Amino acid sequence: MAGSQAPEPADAHPVEPTSAAARRPSFRLAHASLAVDDVDRAVTFYSAAFGAHPVLVDHGMTDLIGRTVGVAGVGADLAQLRLPGTEQMIELIAFRGVPAGREDDAPTRVGHGHVCFEVDDLEAALAHVERLGAARVGEVVRFPEGRAVYVREPAGSVFELEEVSPS
Repeated sequence: MAGSQAPEPADAHPVEPTSAAARRPSFRLAHASLAVDDVDRAVTFYSAAFGAHPVLVDHGMTDLIGRTVGVAGVGADLAQLRLPGTEQMIELIAFRGVPAGREDDAPTRVGHGHVCFEVDDLEAALAHVERLGAARVGEVVRFPEGRAVYVREPAGSVFELEEVSPS
């Protein structure tokens, strides 16, 4: 319906501490996760490009990962990397044994997602990751707040580089 507004959620306004909204568990972002085709190659790229360092690397996960993603028999190699000077984590997963027809490498497919890295100089950042084997997915796009581009790194994951214009 053009021009209509979505109704506000019932808990959009302050509520008494005894309400369901006040008892809601807290949620925090733990990590951003990307599906890749080779964990070691992705770790090498993210370490070189962004200075991230591995805090966990697990090759050959089987039962737990298959149960977690709901696909029996699927295995994975997994790495978690911390970005320098932060508590922010990037998780890289190379799934193994995914049944044919269940994969799609389009960055717009529901479930893929991406992470976005804010940069001071988009050209310099893009040149840096391209020297490391990354390739543009689309073109550099200008929007009111700045410019951005999607990039696919050598192990297959897609991320965004964004340069915010000075206010």
